[in-house]
Amino acid sequence: MGTGSFFKPIKNKTFNYTPIYYNPEMEDLHERVKKAKREAGIIDEADSSGKRYIPNIKGKMRQNLITQHYSSGGYSKIRAGIILISFFLLIALFYLVLKLSGLFFVNG
Repeated sequence: MGTGSFFKPIKNKTFNYTPIYYNPEMEDLHERVKKAKREAGIIDEADSSGKRYIPNIKGKMRQNLITQHYSSGGYSKIRAGIILISFFLLIALFYLVLKLSGLFFVNG
């Protein structure tokens, strides 16, 4: 009766998908041609801005690394902290040595 359809497993959903033709070699060729036109200064019909493409990548990585390294000043702060802590530890050690040897008399 009605119990047979209750235990029936559910079928997977099917999709009607028709893939669009994609040729990676042709896409790569179009990108290289477009890049070459921009570098040569030939204005594309689709480019409405009319500006010439000037590559500005030479030395950018080195410049970014140098500015990131020296701009924060983190090393100088760490160095100053280490010097300050070592100075106070040296004073404390000197005080303990003098107190234990009896040369420095402190009440208490």
